[in-house]
Amino acid sequence: MASRRLRIRAACGALLIPAILGLAAPARADSPAALAAEPIDLTKVVNYADFDEGKHQKIAAHAIALINAANPGSTIRITLYFYDREDVTNALIAAAKRGVKVRIVMDGWNRTRPQWKTLVAASKAPTPPAERVAVSTCSPKRVNYDGRWVASRGCIANREYDEDSGTPSNEPSIMHNKFMTLSSVQTTSGAVSNVVYVSSANLDWWKGEENTHLKAYENVVTLTSAELHKFYGEHYFEDLFDGPKTTGNNSYGDPDPDPETDNNFHSPNNEVFTYPRQVHDPVGAAIERASRTCSTTTTDDVIKVANFRISRSNITGILGFAKKRGCTVQVVTGDVGDDPKTPVKEYWRPLGDLLEANIDIKVCHPSMGAYSEMHEKTLMINHGPTAGLYIGSANMTEGALKYADESVLRIMKDSPIWAKFDQHVNALHGYCPTWNPLENGRSAAVARPDTGDVG
Repeated sequence: MASRRLRIRAACGALLIPAILGLAAPARADSPAALAAEPIDLTKVVNYADFDEGKHQKIAAHAIALINAANPGSTIRITLYFYDREDVTNALIAAAKRGVKVRIVMDGWNRTRPQWKTLVAASKAPTPPAERVAVSTCSPKRVNYDGRWVASRGCIANREYDEDSGTPSNEPSIMHNKFMTLSSVQTTSGAVSNVVYVSSANLDWWKGEENTHLKAYENVVTLTSAELHKFYGEHYFEDLFDGPKTTGNNSYGDPDPDPETDNNFHSPNNEVFTYPRQVHDPVGAAIERASRTCSTTTTDDVIKVANFRISRSNITGILGFAKKRGCTVQVVTGDVGDDPKTPVKEYWRPLGDLLEANIDIKVCHPSMGAYSEMHEKTLMINHGPTAGLYIGSANMTEGALKYADESVLRIMKDSPIWAKFDQHVNALHGYCPTWNPLENGRSAAVARPDTGDVG
């Protein structure tokens, strides 16, 4: 402590001479002025929603602005699935250097990547203890599954790689979340506490920085809520952070009647549903409840889906039922399950439920022409007791439900965020072309089963 006081006195003394001469003293690299948070506009923090068509630069820039605005003494908690951005890495390390407590959960896929190595190096000596980040990497190694390198397990989700056979029948679990919490950020209107950021986008360069022609549709929201911040940060994130020390729990998100031990969040303004879970599908249940009041005589019974991958049969079956009962059902997706390396046109088997119900499936994907890939994870229910906006990391797949670390945030219809998403999803549905599995010059379509959750 004595040496620190000496450094402070020396710095103060150095500032006296230019002050006496009437000159502005330059900020030292380690001075409070140099290490202060960079204020962010208040409108980017409270009820903020934005959409991106690109390589995640826009959403990454927003995440960096939030990180740069974190006040010294505050805490950042961030989850990273696919991750390869040096600019985000630098922002996190800079935040730690100015006294922000930075805690990171990373999917094991990132092991060996340069950005992972940089963050791990910043978590230990020779980095000074006060400037270290804390990193929890979910799985102990990467493994080759079906020609792809993946994590050997998630943080909480624990469907593991089969060491004995070397060829598991199922893809190992992943940590697929894309949220961040910040306990205090400096805005242009003053300090704001309890900030929560939720996105469909990984903080990466979509399909490689060098592939400039490949782009994706994504969304992000930022809002403030003490209860929401506490759940995401102190409850769910910390369970993810500590998960690798445990054997995991593939029933983590299943509802618990005791609110003290339930791993989900419920309030009048928001809900959060966590995964994996084996018993209850909250998204499927929300659509099912909405379908009960579908009618051919009303116009407000609308269900809109804009989800990267829709291959969970209970979801498609309920959407088909809702359409037959009279609901307006809009569907936009980005991955129908076709493998371009095979001569046969393939699609996820559950999409047949939507085709059978005469639901017009819109697809934004380069295979459909000059289109970016739809990677969002959005559900909008306009009516009934489950009305609201559902967003987060989870695709509508069996893997997301049962074998991945995921979370879905429900925002109620009275939020100003609702109208922004409604306009955006309508625009996607109007722009993306209709998909027909029997067209486009490929041979007869073949339905394929759900295999997992990536993206």
